[in-house]
Parts: sequence; C-alpha cells; structure tokens
Amino acid sequence: MRQKGMFFLLIVMLPLLTSCWGRTEVIDIALVTAIAIDKGENEDILLSLQIAVPKSLGAQDGQGSGKSESTIVVSEEGESIMQVYRKIQMKLSREIFFAHNSVIIIGEELATEGVSSVLDFFSRYRQPQLASTILFTKEKASEVLSLNPHIEAMTSEEITEQEKRGAGLEVKVRDFVTRMLADGDEPFASQISSKTLQKEDDSSELVPSLDGAAIFKGDKLKGWMNGIESRGVLWIRDEYMSGVITVKVIDDRGGGNIGAEIRQVSSKIKAEVSKEKVKIIVKTYGDVEIFENSSQLDLNDPEKLQTVKKMFEEDVKDRLELTLDKAQKELGSDIFGFGHAVYRSNPKLWNDVYKNKWEEVFPEIEIEIATEIKLKGTGFSSQSMTLSN
Repeated sequence: MRQKGMFFLLIVMLPLLTSCWGRTEVIDIALVTAIAIDKGENEDILLSLQIAVPKSLGAQDGQGSGKSESTIVVSEEGESIMQVYRKIQMKLSREIFFAHNSVIIIGEELATEGVSSVLDFFSRYRQPQLASTILFTKEKASEVLSLNPHIEAMTSEEITEQEKRGAGLEVKVRDFVTRMLADGDEPFASQISSKTLQKEDDSSELVPSLDGAAIFKGDKLKGWMNGIESRGVLWIRDEYMSGVITVKVIDDRGGGNIGAEIRQVSSKIKAEVSKEKVKIIVKTYGDVEIFENSSQLDLNDPEKLQTVKKMFEEDVKDRLELTLDKAQKELGSDIFGFGHAVYRSNPKLWNDVYKNKWEEVFPEIEIEIATEIKLKGTGFSSQSMTLSN
C-alpha cells in the first residue's frame, strides 16, 4: 500500500514540477544562489550573481572549507537592474534562473541613496524574490558574496545556516518592503561583513559573518546598530527567539559572572495618546535558565536568587534603553512600530495629528520600560564551583 501511495504522489507532483520549469530544461539554466548589489564605479548599479556550478555541487573537499569551486560570481554595471541582468545573461551560455535564490546583499553606498528602485525589480520579475533574505554591508556587497564559506558548500548556505542559529536578524524582502511602505514603522535588516577566521595551521581566511543591523528611514539607510542593540530591537518588537545573557556580580558581593540561556521572550507595546502627548509603555517578559555561575552567590538561597533575578531585569532594561536611545536620538527611525501602536490606540488622532509629523514627534516621545524575568532553573547544580578565597 505504501508503494502505491508513493507512486500516486509522484504522479500528482509531476505536472507541478513541469509547470515550474516551463519548457526550460534543468541542464539549460544557471541557478542563482545569492545576489549582491552595489553602487557602480562607472554607472548606477553593479549587480553580482553567485551561480551554482552543477558539476561541483555534490563535491566535498573533506576539509570543511574552501568550497568556492561550487559557485562562480558574475558581475556587470548598468543604469538599472533589468539592464544589468540582461548584460550578464549575454555572458552566459545558460538562462539565468532566480527562483532558487536565497540571499540579497546590498552595499552601504547604494543603500544610503535608496533601495526602492532595485527592490522594485525583484518584486515584479516573473521569478519574484520576496522570500529571499535581505542583508546590508559596510563593505562592497560583491566582495562579501565572493568570500569562501567556512563549512557549507556555498556562501548563501553559510548565511542561511547562521540565521537559523540566531546569529542575525532574519528579514525577508517582503517584510522589509512592507515596513518601508507602512505608516508608523521603519525597515531594518541584518548586517553582514567579512570576519577573519584563524585556522589550525596558523593561516587565516575571510568568511561571511552576521552581526548587527542596518537601520532605515523609508528606503534610505540611516545607520547601524551593533549586535546587542539589534537584539534589543527584536526583543521590543516581540520577535526575539532565544539567546544568552550574562550579568556581572559587583565586587562587594564577591564578583564573578552569572550566565543564563533565554528560553522564552514576549513583549507588549501600549500607546497612551492625547493631542498634546504620546507615551509608549513597553512591557517585556523573559524566562531564563542559569547555566553558569562563577560568583560566590548561593543559588539555593531564595534571597540570593531574588537578587539575581533583579540583576537580570536591570541588565535587560539597560540594553533596551540603549537600543531605544540609539533609534530615537541618533538615527531618528521608528523601527519598533510605535507609530503603528499609536494608530491602533486612536486611529483618528493618528490620522489628524501625528501621521504627517511622526518624524518630528518620534525622537521626543516618552518611553517607559518594564521588565520581568522569571528564573526557570539553575541547571543540574545550584552551587558555584568557584572556590572562595
């Protein structure tokens, strides 16, 4: 029965597969796995496509690195994405196929000028890229795309796996565009850069690394946040999945550190609105489990445990305030969706009073943060292994 069921499933799927490829055979296509877009040296746009090399896709070198032979990078300059895409197509013997692309990287210079025109192509083209991850870099995007992956076969796979582990902010093109066009919300995405990796033979190589975030106002890049600040954005937006947190115990209490894994996070944003004032209240919650204690605090003692709880709460609050201050005072970008919270609270007041001047109001609004951390456990032991002097 199972064999018959599998046979029936294959029969059903065959028309779907043929409709995806159309009349183009697999051996006639050039599979794009990642895209890089920069400001060109001579023209408006430099487009770089990372294309899979079919004969190398299954090959492994057994060393866990240096698989650049699995792909090639082809680049061209032009006035528009469509024009440059056609130039690249003329170079290749196979038809460019975007449907399997997973990553779009955009360089800082182009992002500062605005990204709406380049994203327009990828949202309209017959092989849309709205499900691709969008990233930004302070470096040349084409150079980042050409880096050797460390473990995976292709750079795009390396980036995707890092995102799965929570190394960056996983933002899809569709989400970025939605925020870009929305009232009371601004887009952001993960930052990618080259990182020096030391090898066992004392040599080194540059590999792609995700850390930090690119912050936008509309379609223009306004600045950057570091890793701690970018994770604060996710926490406030109720999009934080998991992570670690470490607090330092003051010397008066014996010194040392206490580290915990963040198991669950939630946040609620409430807007209190009048014609004269906007106040945002952010309530955040987190469940953590302690896995490291190099301090002298006895976690069997309920009073000491309560002290640790307050330390975690103060640390989270400080991190979130740091993120908020960066967004409000330095970048002036409402990446938290506070404007949308104002609209939900009072649509009429938003449309009549705040919608057209939110850019001026946002840096001055009062924001109150309340944090609550629950300690869900102390690992297999509540005793510190650090010897007292």
